Amino acid sequence: MQGEHFDRANTLLQSLESLHELCGFRREELVPIAVAMEDIDAFVISTPNSANPGKVFWFAGQVIDEFISFDEWFLAMVDYSRRQYRQLIGEE
Repeated sequence: MQGEHFDRANTLLQSLESLHELCGFRREELVPIAVAMEDIDAFVISTPNSANPGKVFWFAGQVIDEFISFDEWFLAMVDYSRRQYRQLIGEE
């Protein structure tokens, strides 16, 4: 909840002009869980006091994807990493 990565994620979220229109949540209802340091990707999870707790969003200037839970997001990121690895070694 602090440090360079947290600050970067918050900066990226602040750059989204109409966050509520993009995802249906206010800034106070979202907590960063991951951020790219060399790109504009930020991942946030909705807080327990929001209308839909635990929902994860992938932002990169807009909503790239959304996941119903942290578990679903995590599994999707593992699959994405596997796909990238296979592409790097020439299997895809």
